[in-house]
Amino acid sequence: MEENKNMEQDFAKQNPAPKTDEKKVKNSSASLEVKIIGWAGTILLILAYGLNSLGYIESSNILYPILNLIAAILLAIRVWVDRNWSNLFLEAFWGAIAIVSIIKYFNLF
Repeated sequence: MEENKNMEQDFAKQNPAPKTDEKKVKNSSASLEVKIIGWAGTILLILAYGLNSLGYIESSNILYPILNLIAAILLAIRVWVDRNWSNLFLEAFWGAIAIVSIIKYFNLF
């Protein structure tokens, strides 16, 4: 038993664990401001969905696509900073749908 312990200690001395880069350990490279922007976008998105689902606003109401567009922009900023390309792609489509809805609301096409 003692021999195994010594072998483990010798191995640990010969093969130290790699040092971690503190920047890589962080959850995100985003600053506090960018995190707040992301949370604001998340809250707006949930608010728009909740208000619509609970019947407080219709999807045809101009407020619904405006909330969705603002949420998409705020979330796009957040995911851009994190280089989260799949979510950036999602936010681009989310925003595009909101823009089409706003244009349709004002009968611009």
